[in-house]
Amino acid sequence: MESEAIGTAASNADFTLMGLVFEADPIVKLVLLVLLMSSIWSWIVIGDKLFSLGGIRKKASQFEAAFWNGRTEDLDLRPGAGGDAASRVFSAAAREWADARRVSPGSGEASALVNRAERSMRATIDRELGKASRGLGVLATVGSASPFIGLFGTVWGIM
Repeated sequence: MESEAIGTAASNADFTLMGLVFEADPIVKLVLLVLLMSSIWSWIVIGDKLFSLGGIRKKASQFEAAFWNGRTEDLDLRPGAGGDAASRVFSAAAREWADARRVSPGSGEASALVNRAERSMRATIDRELGKASRGLGVLATVGSASPFIGLFGTVWGIM
């Protein structure tokens, strides 16, 4: 008798993905929702990084080609002109060099000029790296926390 009841219950159970989700406990549904939202958020960040880093790479190659070919008219070095990361780094160094020469013309201390330009370039590089790495914390957090969240949902569902 008991085996007939188990067999009837098993045959009436819906083992499709949606059936299992609808039959799940509210905690398991919440875990599934959190994992789904984390996945969507991660794919958005990944897509953004693919497009933005690809664009940065392309613009840097164009800047480098124009720079080494001596085509300065192709380089947009005006302050606040936007442009790409490489042109912003180069224009920061060029502005710093020009400002240092204007403040103390004829001082001739080349090492001081080089140090100022180098500091300006490093600060600009740090800002550009900060812009390029935006969103990576999300990927790190989701990548490290998702297995534990999923394990919690699995254990809760089994209990």
